[in-house]
Amino acid sequence: MFDLSKHRFILVQILKDVYSDEKLGRYMGFKGGTACYLFYNLPRFSVDLDFTLIGKGEK
Repeated sequence: MFDLSKHRFILVQILKDVYSDEKLGRYMGFKGGTACYLFYNLPRFSVDLDFTLIGKGEK
C-alpha cells in the first residue's frame, strides 16, 4: 500500500541532500508536479522529483 506521508518525507530528505551540496545544489532547479505540491499545495503530487540544469553548466 502506498504511504503518502512516508513518500513525502523521503522526497523532502532527497531535496535537502541535493540542495545542501554546494557544488550540485546551485545548478539544479526543482520543478514539476511534486514542486507544485510542496510549494503551492496544488494537487499535482507525483512519485518523482524533476530537476532542470540552471546556469552555464560548465563545471
